[in-house]
Amino acid sequence: MCTNGSQSDSLVPTMRLRLAATAALVLCAAAACGGSTRLPPAGLTAYGQVVWNLDALLHDTFGGRQVWEDYGRTNLPDYSTEFLDLARSVPYAYTFSAAHHSAYRAVRTAHPPTVADFVTGGDSPIRVSGAYVSCGHGLWLYEHSGQALPGGELFCAKSHH
Repeated sequence: MCTNGSQSDSLVPTMRLRLAATAALVLCAAAACGGSTRLPPAGLTAYGQVVWNLDALLHDTFGGRQVWEDYGRTNLPDYSTEFLDLARSVPYAYTFSAAHHSAYRAVRTAHPPTVADFVTGGDSPIRVSGAYVSCGHGLWLYEHSGQALPGGELFCAKSHH
């Protein structure tokens, strides 16, 4: 316990300096996590990079609006801002709230990627507002349904022709 007033007074500037340094560190960390990011965070798994690029594409396309994963017009997943109804629309929950500048692109093509049906499930190409999602290099974004895949349910692959 401090009984000397001068000793207590000398601790105040030191404590203020430590608090200011801690606050600055917390603000920098928050800015890194919450600010707009152009690249996926270092250390993500391959699946994490797929999810980051999908989140970034949805942010790039729709901004801050509510996004829905719709299954109403076709059986293919289609992300949009249009809510159909509770039976056909699922609200999308972002994993990376600040992801932007995706490496993926939503494209309309005369030769869309095809659906693949297997005994253990199926692979459906992902769409954003009706356009298919290209991962680049001839790869398309797919969602696997049925038995879980070890790497996750989203992946980039060549079309299942």
